[in-house]
Amino acid sequence: MFIAHVIRVIFGFTGGVCLLLILLSGYRIILDLGDRTNSKTMLQWAIIGFITSALTFFIIDFVISTLAGI
Repeated sequence: MFIAHVIRVIFGFTGGVCLLLILLSGYRIILDLGDRTNSKTMLQWAIIGFITSALTFFIIDFVISTLAGI
């Protein structure tokens, strides 16, 4: 299933970007670079984005595997 593979690649990329943002915001908080509240907000949104991306991936994967009968 080509569509399932494309969806996995897209969500893998999205999850990777979220993890990089989590690491970057943690780095900014630890080294106190820039505004601390801005870094905390960035961390919160990166975590929310990662959780949303992971849940969406699991839901879509379940739907595709149910429809395909795998």
